[in-house]
Amino acid sequence: MVAVQLRRWLERAAFGRWRPGLALIFNLPFMLAGVHRSAFDTYVHLFFADHYRADWWSLWEPRWYLGFSVASYPPLVHQLIALLSWPLSAAIAAFAPGPEPYPGAHRLLGLEAGYVALLLAVLGLFPSAVHAFARVFVGPRAAGLAALLAVGLPALHLTGWAFGQLPTLAATAAVLGALARGACYLREGRPVALAQAGALAAVAGATHHAVFLFVPFGALAILSHELRRVGRAGRARFALRALTWAAWSALAVAAVLWPFLEWSRGQSLQVPIDHPSRYNFLLRPEATLLFFWPVHGPLLLLIPLLPGLLRRAPRLWPLALAWAALFALSLGGTTPLPRWLFGDAWAWLTYDRFGLWATAALLPPAGALLLLAGRRSQRTVIGFVAAVAITGALAGWASVIARAQPPPVDLAPIVRFLDEPAQRPYRYLTLGFGDQLARLSALTGNGSPDGAYHTARGLPELRASGLGALDGAVWNPQGVQALRPFLQNPERYGLRWIFSNHPAYPPVLRAAGWQFRFFVGDVMAWERADVKPLPITPPIQDRFAAAWWGTAPLAALALAAATMAWPTRRALTRARIAAALARLRRGLWLVTIALLSLWWVHVLRGGAGDLPQIYFVYQSVLVYAADLAAALTLGVWLGECGLTPRPIRSGPRAVALAGAGWLAAVALSALASSDRGLTLAFTLHLVLLAGWYVMLVDDPPDARTTALTFAAVVAAQSLVAVAQAVTQSTSWLAGLNLPWPGALTAETRGASVVADAGGARWLRAYGTLPHPNVL
Repeated sequence: MVAVQLRRWLERAAFGRWRPGLALIFNLPFMLAGVHRSAFDTYVHLFFADHYRADWWSLWEPRWYLGFSVASYPPLVHQLIALLSWPLSAAIAAFAPGPEPYPGAHRLLGLEAGYVALLLAVLGLFPSAVHAFARVFVGPRAAGLAALLAVGLPALHLTGWAFGQLPTLAATAAVLGALARGACYLREGRPVALAQAGALAAVAGATHHAVFLFVPFGALAILSHELRRVGRAGRARFALRALTWAAWSALAVAAVLWPFLEWSRGQSLQVPIDHPSRYNFLLRPEATLLFFWPVHGPLLLLIPLLPGLLRRAPRLWPLALAWAALFALSLGGTTPLPRWLFGDAWAWLTYDRFGLWATAALLPPAGALLLLAGRRSQRTVIGFVAAVAITGALAGWASVIARAQPPPVDLAPIVRFLDEPAQRPYRYLTLGFGDQLARLSALTGNGSPDGAYHTARGLPELRASGLGALDGAVWNPQGVQALRPFLQNPERYGLRWIFSNHPAYPPVLRAAGWQFRFFVGDVMAWERADVKPLPITPPIQDRFAAAWWGTAPLAALALAAATMAWPTRRALTRARIAAALARLRRGLWLVTIALLSLWWVHVLRGGAGDLPQIYFVYQSVLVYAADLAAALTLGVWLGECGLTPRPIRSGPRAVALAGAGWLAAVALSALASSDRGLTLAFTLHLVLLAGWYVMLVDDPPDARTTALTFAAVVAAQSLVAVAQAVTQSTSWLAGLNLPWPGALTAETRGASVVADAGGARWLRAYGTLPHPNVL
């Protein structure tokens, strides 16, 4: 019976519409645990997004390297984060448990929330992109299994959650879709498929330029595969279509990215920066712990099975060859292939992304192998899918497990210090912060000669140093002594302050003439008081290029969405719109239920304070995040009812009349209330509750969805409660910015505890709720 249920679940997950939801569920633990904060590049992308939020139409960013051009990095992901951050920052400020702790805190939280929302969206769409790509080579069932494997793909979660390379993931998903639509054009010659392929290629280019290192392998595999289907008479037509596809896609990418292409003209290679993905894995096996085993995981077990599959399905040979080349490149300096293909530039590239692309190319054959294995044993398929998912879950935690970042630094006192008028003209340098330097940079306007996007730096001494960020010199093979040329000439950068967070730096700072002044929080502040401010005049900008950079990427995304939706334009009937609203309502219902256990609240009007014996919640006008979600759900349902007029049921007559009478009595009581505003607020909450009652009576969710939803909420609260019981603390929930329960331990005054006669105290589990009794 269990095997039958597992088989049915597997079929629904692989071949139904479950993939985005399954991907969301898989990634929720990473989001709730804030794993992205430990990733390598997360705050680099937040820094770029903060640039667009502050000055959308400027290509010049003055806060790193004494200024650099943001045209050096395709902007679409950063622009989307910036757009999302505006409403999210406003919501965070509205529902924050207290005032902004330091300047820019709510802005940064909004950027971070936008980043996570976009990352979840990309991870949810990635399996669908894999499915579309796989359908070029294999049948629907094998493609469904390939997409199911993509949900837990180790390289995917390593790239997204551990490396923080959201643009790479988004660009890869777009390229997979573009290749699939290009294959459709080669086969059928439909103009709409050509338009879709070009638009998705433009989106990929606007997201990350390095993804085009993958394109030749994927495109050649598709061209070779499709050519096998064409007879001699059709080869001329096939060649014309292939050239048209290539030219149209290249033109679309160049049109969107021409400011980047203009910037890159004349750029020379820097002295290579050490990176473990370039190591020879045979000589440096420690590099495999992050750049080989978590990348490929259980998919390595399929490699010996590929020859047998290729004998049965020769059409997969082009894709298998593409995978083999990408796999060899993912080994970095282990093979000479990178040197042969890229020449001197091989030492500037990083090769973990080739591992992501190799695993994406392997998924269609993997789906075919699982389909064959499933004919003999479904348990084998389920076991392999589970192994991939478990490895993917561990890979997402890789940066946390490896302690890839220094311990979190309290940036609030540093931000407040640098925000003082006397300090604003001076630049600063961080040492030992890791990628938190980008987080600090997004919060301040002072600027630093350092930075975390090394491709764009223009200072000759940095380009020739062989260092990444100066901040991380202690972890570079050259060591902290490589900092001496920069520390001995701070006047060249207007560098007055250095914030040191590692014991290896003070001796070098003293030797270079820096004076320790005081601690800013837990960080040592070193000063060169003789340094004068160094104003930098921004270069004259190309206004047209700046305007293009601010509009073309988003226009490409809109065009891609329009072309993908074009085939369904005639099916946009009232019934279909109503059905779409019904799906949206069901999704919002799930969001509302989830928010019931996350008590984000906005105080519209605080209590007067003249009734200290009454808890402030009961004398304040409050709006909870769940209230807004519930109201939005109800509004969508009313819109759905307007499109499909029908009698609305209100349940048993006696219950409806009693509820209406109760509402009327509460509303009328406002006339005699000592606090009419508070009474009206309670009345509105009851009206919302009554609306939900009618909605659920008229169109209830199915029992299975209801049971699974509440089971998931209970399971999540149970996991949080167990973690709180083990750690005896709720402080690790701080990243959720909840007003309750706050940072509590068993010693906290007022915390709910269990105590024995000997005075020992044990903190009760709160979950994410205000009190253990609520839990």
